[in-house]
Amino acid sequence: LGSRAPVGVGSRPMRLSPEGYWGPPTSSVDWCEANYRFTPYVCELFNTLSSLAMVAVGIVGLVRYWKKVEWRFLVAFFAISLVGLGSALFHATLRYEHQMLDELPMVYLALVMVFTLLEIQSGSRYGRRLPIALASYGALVTLVCAFARGNPQFWFFQVSFGLIEMYALYRVYRLYRASESARVRRLF
Repeated sequence: LGSRAPVGVGSRPMRLSPEGYWGPPTSSVDWCEANYRFTPYVCELFNTLSSLAMVAVGIVGLVRYWKKVEWRFLVAFFAISLVGLGSALFHATLRYEHQMLDELPMVYLALVMVFTLLEIQSGSRYGRRLPIALASYGALVTLVCAFARGNPQFWFFQVSFGLIEMYALYRVYRLYRASESARVRRLF
């Protein structure tokens, strides 16, 4: 039988591109790690491996706190795992499709955290308006990111994610200021 090259689609031998297995990056950003330095199958090895830590944190949180905390916290742990998985895929390939699997779950996680922060302080005074508003924001970001490419997509994501994160930090600051407990203040 002898040795044969790996068989690809249509019985043609698979050939690795000079840029690696996944080909040249199609993402709107290429991070500082040298591409395909250690293996032709993983574009950014260390960014990929470190992203898996987020998957682990989310799974540990789900397992540890299952039936011990409200559903919104479990959704946040699940979203952390999704961010880690998407980030690992993105850094392994630097493909645009996987970039969206990294960035969009980051927005969704931030929206879950804003929901959690607002509901803690307000005692559900928003009713259905809050989840609808946050889901609409997430849908808008998803829609724009799905159709924009290059610099417009990069900056739209950065600004939209930055805005929701800044608002979350502001809500955390308000909770800190409103707390009279020394224990809670130390925690912050």
